[in-house]
Amino acid sequence: MTRGIGSGTGRAGKVAEGAEDGGEAEVAAAAAATGRGARPAKRGDELRQSLVVELHTLRLQAQDAVEQYTLRVNAQLAEVLRLAEGEGTAGEKPRRLPAKLAAAMLAQLRDVKLKPKKGRAKDLVRIQELVEELVGQLPHQE
Repeated sequence: MTRGIGSGTGRAGKVAEGAEDGGEAEVAAAAAATGRGARPAKRGDELRQSLVVELHTLRLQAQDAVEQYTLRVNAQLAEVLRLAEGEGTAGEKPRRLPAKLAAAMLAQLRDVKLKPKKGRAKDLVRIQELVEELVGQLPHQE
């Protein structure tokens, strides 16, 4: 049995579990009680309410994922930027990027094609790949 995003022991989870078998047991019980084969109107309301709960949960999870992604990428870029600017952290001797490495990084930055106003997922992938490449090229601390 699979469960949805917010499923569990709560109301949304119970409704999601009942939806997995297509609600056949509930339909049969309602048909037996009323003598008809119609679905109870209450089931549709519960399903819609469960959908709303799951969509709100997904929305919050998407926002959290984007925030965490942004924090991680910004931290990696800050590390590259710190070395490019020749700054050190507290208790650390300032280091500078070698000119050859700076030129290679600059070429990589200029080669990447982004259209951030479109909000494309492939732009996020390109940014992530570029940042990981830049961080991977940083000289290791000795």
